[in-house]
Amino acid sequence: MGRWLNKNLALLFVARVIRSITQAFLVIVVPIYLARLGFSAVQIGTLFMGTTIGGALLILAVGIGADRWGRKRAMIVLAALQALGAAGFVLSANLAVLTLSSAAGTIGRGGGAGSGGAFGPFYPAEQPLLSEHAESKYRNEVFGFLSFLGVLGGAVGSLLAAVPQLWPSGPFGWRTGYLFLFALTVFSSLLLIAVVLPVSERKRTVKRQPLQLSWRLLGKFSLTNIFNGFGIGFLGPLLTYWFYVRFGAGTATIGVLFTVVNLLTALPYLISAYLGNRFGVVRTVVATRAIAVTLTGVMAFSPTYLVAGTLFALRMVFNSLGNPLRQSMVMGMSNEGERSTMAAFSNLPMQVSSALSPPLGGLLMDEGMLGLPLVLAAGFQAVNTVLYWRFFRGVRNQDLH
Repeated sequence: MGRWLNKNLALLFVARVIRSITQAFLVIVVPIYLARLGFSAVQIGTLFMGTTIGGALLILAVGIGADRWGRKRAMIVLAALQALGAAGFVLSANLAVLTLSSAAGTIGRGGGAGSGGAFGPFYPAEQPLLSEHAESKYRNEVFGFLSFLGVLGGAVGSLLAAVPQLWPSGPFGWRTGYLFLFALTVFSSLLLIAVVLPVSERKRTVKRQPLQLSWRLLGKFSLTNIFNGFGIGFLGPLLTYWFYVRFGAGTATIGVLFTVVNLLTALPYLISAYLGNRFGVVRTVVATRAIAVTLTGVMAFSPTYLVAGTLFALRMVFNSLGNPLRQSMVMGMSNEGERSTMAAFSNLPMQVSSALSPPLGGLLMDEGMLGLPLVLAAGFQAVNTVLYWRFFRGVRNQDLH
């Protein structure tokens, strides 16, 4: 680590930890909070569809603007929007207000346990900024260590999700613990701004010129991500709701599970760079994703919470082995000046497709087909895995720059 760590990377690491803590408890408490407010699974799914659409628009804006006007500036604006969105949850219980607030700040729409905070509109600003301060030969290690710190932050955040269950009453009744966490999100967003401000960034000259991208490469990433997005949409916050409805698990119980998952996925993030160097980035990504997809499908038929939780933990362990390599590969195959744009445009189809799944998943759950969304998620992500191998099997590690 001493070979590549510097002040800018350290600040970005701290920023990721802060964001991971917040995402970790929000992805647990928001779906259950909405259910306790009396909203149906379809309404909850529709809210998250709005959140995903809002996130997609933000990703598009960041992708186009960050390469031109600054990636650090984009992260600061996104943190401010997150603070505003969380404030909306503090001040209102109206579904329309909550939907707008969630869309503006991507509240409750995170990668979940084991994701390391690698999700949402921060991605196309954060990833190129990291790459700017990391030598290409160390980039896999940097991304792996970033995700490692992210899941440790996620472990802390998952434990905080127990607050509503441990604080069942107060000035606002049962909502007190939830409102505390939403207020904490406002504070952490402002703290995130303070951490990012000192990060240095290479100056860029704003040029009024047509958008130039490696369109063939973008098409491959986009097509694979469309199917991944459909799968993610059936999981995400709906997975928390599935644990809640299927097994009666509360915020504390799910929080403990997600904490264990985050801790279990910490080591795989550290060794992902070794596996990528040893077996090849593409082979490692495809093999680990195939195992994770299989475990997702089997999890749908779990008879008990213990079995479901165990399968979920194993799924996330294998998923985490490939995630930082996939992120690093996008950066390694993109030109330095278009990395934010490539990261955004390649992930935009995933955001759009993941917006379509939650209402359908909610409808299926309302109709009693609780496991079907997980089966569909596995199916779509299996297609993603096949396409990834089809498109990128010829890419060698030395082709990445």
